[in-house]
Amino acid sequence: MIKKIAKVGFLKYWGMNIIMKKYISKEAIERRIYIYLCAFAFMNVISVAGANIFLGLVTAALLHRLVRYHEDVKEAFAEYKSLFCLLGLLLIALLLSLLNALEPGKGLTNIINAYIYRPIPLLAVLFCVHEKRKLINIALCMVLAAFLNNICAIGQGIMAYPFVNGRYSGFMNTMVHGTLLSVFLPATMVVFLSAKKAIVLWGSVVFGVVGLAAFVFNGTRGAWLAAVCSILVIAYLQVRDKRKYFAGMLVAGIIISSITYMVPDFQQRVYSICNAQENSNTERRLLWQSAWHMFMDHPFTGVGYANFRTNYQKHYILPEAKQPYLEHAHNNFFHYLAETGILGLSALVALWGYLLAYAVKGWWAYREPVFLLMLAVLLGVIMHGLTEYTFGAAVTVKMFWLAMGLGFKYRI
Repeated sequence: MIKKIAKVGFLKYWGMNIIMKKYISKEAIERRIYIYLCAFAFMNVISVAGANIFLGLVTAALLHRLVRYHEDVKEAFAEYKSLFCLLGLLLIALLLSLLNALEPGKGLTNIINAYIYRPIPLLAVLFCVHEKRKLINIALCMVLAAFLNNICAIGQGIMAYPFVNGRYSGFMNTMVHGTLLSVFLPATMVVFLSAKKAIVLWGSVVFGVVGLAAFVFNGTRGAWLAAVCSILVIAYLQVRDKRKYFAGMLVAGIIISSITYMVPDFQQRVYSICNAQENSNTERRLLWQSAWHMFMDHPFTGVGYANFRTNYQKHYILPEAKQPYLEHAHNNFFHYLAETGILGLSALVALWGYLLAYAVKGWWAYREPVFLLMLAVLLGVIMHGLTEYTFGAAVTVKMFWLAMGLGFKYRI
């Protein structure tokens, strides 16, 4: 009898030990988070619903990891103290903006979504992904999805030819696709210029050519300008021989000019950038005036986070505006200025300034391409954000935080 009891006890212990190692050990939880992050990185480009499913799994697994194994939490927060402090200040500024909100409940819900839920990929990478190979694999999942989406966008454009005023973006929203291309094309240039293996070199060439074609079919002019500015800045930092830099810019200019000449619809879109009377340019100026009026009425805390649309339609729309149902200011800076006042905009600019300084200083100190890749993400989102509310798009923001996490962790 005693032997049977001892045997049963041993089997229970042995079984629990197997379960611990396979399902709830620290390594097992982090392995699942890595798999979920790979799936999320891919689905974030292809399907918002699919991305949310895997981000939900990442969230659950991350909470499990932090509750069960939290001995390294303080160390991680200390290592990224500046980043988390700036995020905390931004959160406080956003909460203060709700004091003037017409819809405070909506504002609070959107704050939780934007600055608690969407940055989870950043936290998951910082706490749970420790190998550079895994970091690269997560990034490659995102790149593969972007490549497939670009192929789809090109296919849509070809099937619709002649695409008079057509804009094609694969599985994504057109503006979001434009933002991602303004990030991925400069990043592709960084990889191309730093490639040491033939497969990486030619892979970047193929991705760049396909991405450039997709960019033409996409037709987002603000993203075009953002990509050009970003490439000019990053190439200047990366290329030591400035003669090669100016020669490369000359070749790129000739290529872009040739495409403009050969594709009438693209030519029309390019020329419309400088047309002050073009409808979308006029509407943006009117939106920015309305946003400025919101700021002047509520200079410190704004009209409330996620309350731009309500205030715009009820109180601040100008008589000349032809599109009364717009939801945002089509500019990150004006939008935050209107919704969160000088406190919110200052906190956001401080966060972006810290990340930009980290990337540029890191490049000057270590000459590692990962810093320029971080800079490509930052410049793409910020520069396109001069004509679009890029920091309010779920796909863009999730990509942004995932990329920042990969960049921070790769450098360690």
